[in-house]
Amino acid sequence: MDISYKPFLERTPDSQYQDALRAVFERGVRASSAHETGSVTLMGQVNFCYHMSNGYPLIPDRNMDPPPSEKMPIPQWQQAKAEILAFINGAHTQEELEKFGCLSFWRDTVTGEEGERKCKKRGLEVGDLGPASYGAVFGKFPLIEPKLLQKIRHTLSPDALTEFDAALRALKVADGFNQVKAVLNQIKNEPKLRTHWIEPWYSPGIWREDQSVVVCPCHGWIHIRILDDGQLYYHMHQRSGDMVLGVPNNIVEHAGLALAFARATGYPLAQYSHSISDAHLYLNHMEAVETLLSRPPRRLPTMKLREGVDDLFAIRREDFILSDYFPHPGIGGIPLSV
Repeated sequence: MDISYKPFLERTPDSQYQDALRAVFERGVRASSAHETGSVTLMGQVNFCYHMSNGYPLIPDRNMDPPPSEKMPIPQWQQAKAEILAFINGAHTQEELEKFGCLSFWRDTVTGEEGERKCKKRGLEVGDLGPASYGAVFGKFPLIEPKLLQKIRHTLSPDALTEFDAALRALKVADGFNQVKAVLNQIKNEPKLRTHWIEPWYSPGIWREDQSVVVCPCHGWIHIRILDDGQLYYHMHQRSGDMVLGVPNNIVEHAGLALAFARATGYPLAQYSHSISDAHLYLNHMEAVETLLSRPPRRLPTMKLREGVDDLFAIRREDFILSDYFPHPGIGGIPLSV
């Protein structure tokens, strides 16, 4: 069994998300950033700890499972699942993300007039999140800095380039390092280690003077432990979190990845923890925050994986089955800061 849930009516209503919103709302400090929209930030004080027996952390404070529509044909929680599943499979373009079912999360950032401007600024093709983005770093952590490699290739004659590429293939340098596969194998072979760690950060591709990513990774520092109770514990560290639009998606996608790791390794998922360094609220989200804080807490739902799926890299959003979800109404028109 991937998760041993309590019966729905025996679960305690969960207020962790509201408690975190209230903390940032009441104690956050005004903070300037690259975004034009003003914000308040609470540093290092937002932590969630979900004991999975009490329900799956798909927040019921607003509806994240609305009926399909022309604007959102795939529900928000499924798009979040699709994003992280695409990333662990190495996806780093809008086209690749859409194949997994993540349609809208990155569209405005890497396509259209504004997306084209951002991509060209970083020397990227339109629609490309970049070689220092989540999927590229999870699945092909660069063993040679991509822009340096590109510069070297441009200096070589055709014959020299052929020999250079052959040498890279022989050394398996061009393929990069697959962090996710390495950690999965390590859990299976040496489960008690404290080094089951995955991260999305590739420093040479991040710094402003030579940045090769459209948006620097915000989430995805993952620490997994198998404790002596024979269960899996998943702790996700987040650099920066938009508490209204981003964090609910980050919670549901990483709890989903935790569930996928549980299935792939055979260890039941006991706990999902989530820590945010820069937890922030945009000033144009405050009306939505007040609405969310006015709502009474509700019980968390049930999320299961379809039987017979145990290959981590083959799991898809359609394999997750949601039940017992009774959320408050959705809140439309919340603006996105890009």
